[in-house]
Amino acid sequence: MIARDALDVGRAAARFWAERNAGERRTLVAGGVALALIAGYLILVQPAMDGLHRLQRELPPLQARAAQVDALVAQARHLRELPAAAVPATADARAALDQSLAAAGLRPVRRAQTGTDMLQLRFHDVPYANWTMWLAHAQGALKVRAVAVTATASVTPGNADIDCTLRLPSP
Repeated sequence: MIARDALDVGRAAARFWAERNAGERRTLVAGGVALALIAGYLILVQPAMDGLHRLQRELPPLQARAAQVDALVAQARHLRELPAAAVPATADARAALDQSLAAAGLRPVRRAQTGTDMLQLRFHDVPYANWTMWLAHAQGALKVRAVAVTATASVTPGNADIDCTLRLPSP
């Protein structure tokens, strides 16, 4: 049935074409070629050009990200080549911690040993920026880890009351 319908359409098209004179045929062929070119442009060329423009917009940020990743990889390789830092014993860590607190000008108002490797410190009205820099240094250099930190703003601008629990490095 479908083949017969297709055959009928083909016969009708052949009859339509045979009824046209040479000028009409040239016009129909030119129109068909123009429609084919327009359709080809809209289906193939325009989407490709849109994709190319989109990629040209997205490429510089992606290249910047790739450069950052490459820099991080290089830094990781460099850090991997460095010798491992020695972890001080717990008693040495306490002494080093006291020295670093004194060097930073921080004096805890309360100090309590809450376990073999845990130390609780309480500071009153200390410069918050100094305390955070000290903590970052202590975590990096002394290998202590902040387990719990509570900071409350004090009356003095930029200062805080801080309670922190630190885990000292295990020997």
